[in-house]
Amino acid sequence: MAEIQIEDIITPQLLKDTLLAGIDLTLDNGDPFPDDLFEEAIRGAISTVEDALQITISKRTILSERHDLSNDQRNAWYGQQLDYRPLRSVDSLQISYGNYSPVDIPDAWINITSPRFGSVSLIPTAESIGTFRFNNVLPLLIDPISNYGQYNRVPAYFNYKYTAGFQAYRETIAIQQNQLVGADIPIKITDPGDDKISFRFKVLDDGNGNIAGATLPRITLNSNDGENYSIKTDTAGAQGRILVEVTYYTIPDSMIKVILYIAAALPLDTAGDLIVGAGIANFNLEVDGLQQRIDTTSSATNSGYGARILSYKRQMEATMKRLKSIYKQPKIAAGF
Repeated sequence: MAEIQIEDIITPQLLKDTLLAGIDLTLDNGDPFPDDLFEEAIRGAISTVEDALQITISKRTILSERHDLSNDQRNAWYGQQLDYRPLRSVDSLQISYGNYSPVDIPDAWINITSPRFGSVSLIPTAESIGTFRFNNVLPLLIDPISNYGQYNRVPAYFNYKYTAGFQAYRETIAIQQNQLVGADIPIKITDPGDDKISFRFKVLDDGNGNIAGATLPRITLNSNDGENYSIKTDTAGAQGRILVEVTYYTIPDSMIKVILYIAAALPLDTAGDLIVGAGIANFNLEVDGLQQRIDTTSSATNSGYGARILSYKRQMEATMKRLKSIYKQPKIAAGF
C-alpha cells in the first residue's frame, strides 16, 4: 500500500478522457498538446481550490506552527484552530515561555475535536509535564517563572507539529485463477477516520493474455460496511491471475470535479484559439479560383470552445459554493 498525491488521481489523461473528450488537442503542425500544458493547468487548479477553501489536499507535514496563548483559553481547554486542514494527526506539541526551554505536552492530552476544521483542545491526564502543572484540577497551565496569568496573551506559546491533508492510497491486488467469480477479495484500508472513501479500479492484467480490444474484467466494490472493504470480478482469468490497481481516497469527488473544471479552461482556450486564430470569426482561402470559407464561433471575447468553457464555469461555481459551505469556516476565536 503506497500513499499517493492528488496529482496521481487527477492526471492529464483523466482530463483528456473526461472534460476534454471530443476536443482536437493538437497544434497547427499536427503535434499533440504537450503534457506540460495539462500538468500546469492541473497544478494551477489544485492551488486555486486549496486557496479558495483554505485547505491542503495532498498530505502535508507542518514542522512548526506557533500559536499565541490567550487568557480566555485557560478556562476553555486551550482550543486552537490550526492553519492547514483537514487535520490528520498532531505529531507533537510543545509549550515555551519566551526563550526558556520548551516542554513537551503529553500526546494523551491532545484531542482533535474536528479534523475538518483543524481544531484541537488540551484535556489533561495524570501524566506530568515537568515544571508545568495543572492548577487545582482546572485546565490552567501555570508558568513557575512569572505566572503569566496576569497577562492577556503569551506570544508563540504553543508550537505544533502536525500532518494535514486528505488520504489517498494505491495498491495492486492479484485475483488468482482459482478464485470464485464474485467472491470477496479484501482491500487493506489505512484508517480513514469518519471520511467517506471513494474507489477507482484499473485492470493491469486481464489474465487472458491482454489481447488488444478484448473485453476487460469488470471490477466492482463487493463489500463496504464502513470497516471492511472488498472487490469482486465478473470473470476469471483463463491463462493466469488478474491484476487490479486499486486506488482509494477520502478527497470528495465533488472537489475533484471542481479541479477538473478549472483545469480544463487552459487547454480549451488554447484549442479554441487554434481553430483559425483568436478573434477571427471566419476565414477565406482562394487558390486558382477555388474558394473555401470556414466560419467559427470565435470573436474578440469568445474562443472556439467558449460555450463549453462557460458551461463548465457555471457548474464549477455551483459545486464550489457547496464546498465552501462545508470547508470554508471563519477562524475560531480564542476560548471557543
